[in-house]
Amino acid sequence: MSHELRQVARYALVGGLLFGLDLLVFLALVRVGAHVAPAQLVSRSTGALAGFVLHRAWTFSGDGRYAHGATGQGAGYVALILANLALSPLLVTLLARLQPSLVAAKVLAEVVMVVSTFLASRRLFRREPA
Repeated sequence: MSHELRQVARYALVGGLLFGLDLLVFLALVRVGAHVAPAQLVSRSTGALAGFVLHRAWTFSGDGRYAHGATGQGAGYVALILANLALSPLLVTLLARLQPSLVAAKVLAEVVMVVSTFLASRRLFRREPA
């Protein structure tokens, strides 16, 4: 399997685990009375922290040293997550208004966010040749 394909497969696997964590936290918060947007912020933040650790350690692992050190990666990942945190609640809220299923709105919003975040993360966690 090529390096690029392995990254996509690992990203998908980690993303699935993170999505499950995110969705469970989101639904639990909504069930106890939280509004959609704050529940999305908390669930997304939970997944983001786990995502940084897993993506840095496994998804984008490889030979050579990181092009950006841990501090630079951390800062870049925080910026990426802040952008996601700002956009995803708006997207989920809009989609929830357009169709009746809250779960479907959440899933559709996540698909958009996953693709954009993969592309940015791949650049953020890239390695320089040894």
